[in-house]
Amino acid sequence: MKDELLTYVNETFPGLKHPVCIRFELGASLKNGSDERLKQVYDRAARIFESLFEQGQRIFLLIKDWETADPLDEEESTGYIYRLLRNQPFESERIEEEDPGKNTGLAKNTYWQSILATRVERLAWKKMLEGIANFEQGREPGIGQNVYMIDKERDIIFYMFDDRGCVVYANHADKIRYLYDLYRDWTVNYWRSELAQTFPDKG
Repeated sequence: MKDELLTYVNETFPGLKHPVCIRFELGASLKNGSDERLKQVYDRAARIFESLFEQGQRIFLLIKDWETADPLDEEESTGYIYRLLRNQPFESERIEEEDPGKNTGLAKNTYWQSILATRVERLAWKKMLEGIANFEQGREPGIGQNVYMIDKERDIIFYMFDDRGCVVYANHADKIRYLYDLYRDWTVNYWRSELAQTFPDKG
């Protein structure tokens, strides 16, 4: 499973990105730390997720974690996301790679990478999205790991980075055009001219 997914990601979404993408604002201009902001973040993130994934659908999770504890060690790992995944088998490995932002080849990024294949209905996805939103707002429980939710059949990645926003990647604009039409008002202002070129109005 791990090798299959990583090969797919490297070929289709190198660096877990793609030029075809939509960035949505979640918290927008609402006050940091406020209940109102988090309520909006929870709602928007959930609506986007439900527009992308259906019950019964297979979904992959790729998690990047810069903590030192082994995610598979139940005594050492205290991360909330791993408690949400405790009843599901996932694979983890320690990754060390050069930091492209440094001038010396000695600089390394080291992190744990975990991979899970499951079904949408078996995934506590609402709690995950709420945990990601909570983290930068100082709320508990929080999830500070990078969590990529991958639809391998339709070539789509959903990545919520924090309460500010999320990005949906696809390998072709037609695959997420409907999402742009649904939630165009939530897109980031300074991306809108570029998005209009990627998703031109029909007519």
